[in-house]
Amino acid sequence: MSTLRSELIRIFALAGDAHHQAFNTADGEDSEWAQWYASHLLNQLGPLLGTWFSHSALARELEELETRRLKKSPPPPWLEFYAEHFIQSYSPEQRRTQ
Repeated sequence: MSTLRSELIRIFALAGDAHHQAFNTADGEDSEWAQWYASHLLNQLGPLLGTWFSHSALARELEELETRRLKKSPPPPWLEFYAEHFIQSYSPEQRRTQ
């Protein structure tokens, strides 16, 4: 499971770097960030987790996940929080136990 966690963190970090570069001139402000991330992550998360995601469902899930993360005090680091969520929700090992 730690390999999956490391790979998810790597994928999210690369997406974060790409988003930062894409929106550098706007100081990172992007009201449609979840749509951007969903587009960027869609073809990477599915094969890694063995789960198909629609663009809109993934964007909605990212928005909900960020809302939950920000409600924690203090908010946990997003890379780890997102990785743990996707492992708990979608990993092949998790699906076998459900």
